[in-house]
Amino acid sequence: MNSSLKYEKQKNKKALITSLLAFCLMMVSSLGFASIPQLFPGNILFFGSTPINSQKNKVILVQNTGNSKATITNVTIDVFDDDKDNFFIDSLGCLNIELQPDEVCLFQVQFNPDEEKVFDLNILFTGFEGNQDNFFQINYTLSGIGTGTTELSVNPEGLFFGNVITGSQSPSKQILVQNTGAIDVEIQAIDVNNLTDFTVIADTCSTTTLQPDMVCFIEIAFNPQMDGFKGGTLSFITNPNIQAGAFFEGTGVPGGKILLVTPNPVNFGEVGVGNTSAPQNISATNTGDETVNIGQVTDNDMNQRYERIADNCSGQALLVGQTCTITYTYSADQEVALDSINVTIPNDAGDVNVVLNASGVVNPAISFSPLQVNFGPVAVGESSESTIISVTSVGSTPLAIDNVQLINGTHFTIVQDNCNAKVLIPGASCLIVVKGNPQAAGNFNDSIKLTTNTNIDPSVPLAVEGVLRELTIAPGAPFDFGVVNAGETSADQVFTVTNTGGAPINVFAISLIGSDVENFNLIAEDCSGKVLAVAGECNITVNYQPNAAGSHVAQIQVAANTSESPVSHEIRGTGVGIGGAVLELDPSALDFDRLNVGQIQSQQITVTNIGNEATAIDAVSIAGNDPSAFSQENSCSGLTLASGESCVIVVTFNSNAEGNFNAVVVVESADANSVEAQLFGSTLLVDVEGGCSLNTQAQSSLGMGFALLLTLGLARRLRKN
Repeated sequence: MNSSLKYEKQKNKKALITSLLAFCLMMVSSLGFASIPQLFPGNILFFGSTPINSQKNKVILVQNTGNSKATITNVTIDVFDDDKDNFFIDSLGCLNIELQPDEVCLFQVQFNPDEEKVFDLNILFTGFEGNQDNFFQINYTLSGIGTGTTELSVNPEGLFFGNVITGSQSPSKQILVQNTGAIDVEIQAIDVNNLTDFTVIADTCSTTTLQPDMVCFIEIAFNPQMDGFKGGTLSFITNPNIQAGAFFEGTGVPGGKILLVTPNPVNFGEVGVGNTSAPQNISATNTGDETVNIGQVTDNDMNQRYERIADNCSGQALLVGQTCTITYTYSADQEVALDSINVTIPNDAGDVNVVLNASGVVNPAISFSPLQVNFGPVAVGESSESTIISVTSVGSTPLAIDNVQLINGTHFTIVQDNCNAKVLIPGASCLIVVKGNPQAAGNFNDSIKLTTNTNIDPSVPLAVEGVLRELTIAPGAPFDFGVVNAGETSADQVFTVTNTGGAPINVFAISLIGSDVENFNLIAEDCSGKVLAVAGECNITVNYQPNAAGSHVAQIQVAANTSESPVSHEIRGTGVGIGGAVLELDPSALDFDRLNVGQIQSQQITVTNIGNEATAIDAVSIAGNDPSAFSQENSCSGLTLASGESCVIVVTFNSNAEGNFNAVVVVESADANSVEAQLFGSTLLVDVEGGCSLNTQAQSSLGMGFALLLTLGLARRLRKN
């Protein structure tokens, strides 16, 4: 026989054997033989990337998914494995305890890599099921990656607020934080050491996990409480621990003439030789409470590379709150590592010197406008307005853009891109159009990353806050109008609808729905057609008017552009008024359909007095054709039910034989009518063909070992063929 055909035949036989083994083991498990615990997650615990000499903890959840008790007696580690010292297992009391069906326990595993490599460790869980009748083993793998150090980049590292009137607040400034390392960094919190004089206006970093190249930002304002110099620092609580931070400075002054000049310094970045930069503005604002007189603006540009192209500050009498601007460009005529000048703004509040920095480069260089995009709050599942990012070649040689991509891409979309695979000559531009479309609630960050022929692959940070459109209705559901005589009307109930989400909500319509809706009245509402701002409210008025005795349920339905629409709110009531005492059973019949022989199931019946007089429950019993197949427990026997009151009967179906069964629950009362509820049940004897046929008696008499012998016997027959 051809060797390849023989190999294929053997391979097919092995595949068939493997499939049948898996099928039979699955059927044995489903029939309730095995109480071998199941481990979560899967058969491998992966720690991902973890910095060298740091520590990451995870847990293995052990659950007994069988139908008898199980015990794990030991966890064995391969002592010859070189990676054994990089994992530590704490049983947390999970060893040598009896796990009853569905019970769980935990093992905690610690990973602490000591070098850059992939770590794998095989461990073995051993134990027994039942009363030490059946021994089991479970193979499991621990895996993780040791990585190098991590890094957070903070830009700028210092914020300078200048002079600010004591008791007032400056304009806010932003600090950009970027993960410039190779692994994820969890920023658990930020710490500002002077919250008396500095205020956190916005924080998208706390409780955020930054993936490599992703960014977040923190916005700070200066509000001095006393005169004099004030300073503060910002630090981060991270996992893994990273030393990074920023500082801020400002001076509280008692008022008078104050001139705030921003930014300082002004950075033009890299400008290609032979090119001129984009204009940069210097803003001067009178933040005091008196007019500031500005003299003639000057600079010390000896090389004449900076050009003042606009100046509406010189000679101005700047009123309180007014701002003037000075605009410069930079032209590179040669390669310069750092070209700095000072711009002097003389004024009677105190002369201000502004530093201008630029570099002349001969390599390809890139510039973005804007430098970063924050879309702000956007409803989950919706999209923000588009933002256009202009990409400009500012070097002296052509800029080649090989690729444009979102680093993560989950919460942002590039709508248009004419930069990808393009070469820009110096001074030429291309455009990228991006939207924020958060898929979940929370603050999310990403970056548009460009692969270019520059020294670095530049990126544009993106931020968006996903908010939910959510409505709450008070009082809460289900709201019960209580007991009302049939034909009469309850007091009106006002339900307040509140926008508890993070975006405006359009309310389209209000309605009452449900099988008993005719027993409720929508009296008034001021919600339909209304736009609810965040925290906005509107009202719905409903009452209950039962047209007959009994329990009635309906829903207030609010159609709106919420995250889940429509919003339903359950209302209910009990109508009474029938003369004397009258009992009602809900439901009037219970169906226990197609259970396995020996399987147990319980359902509930509510007994309600819908009459207008009290009645005593004398007895609850099960009668009919097959009363032994059913049992009941109740809170009714011997209880006196006032008009509108209820009690509960729990009926259990448990048959050890195959067939169809029926009976009735009988509730007896001397003061009211005796009532009945029909009971139906059917059972099926499990029979699996193909070598794994086992009935209930086999389940009770055979253990896991016998089931495996059946499976292995089938496998041997297949091999002989």
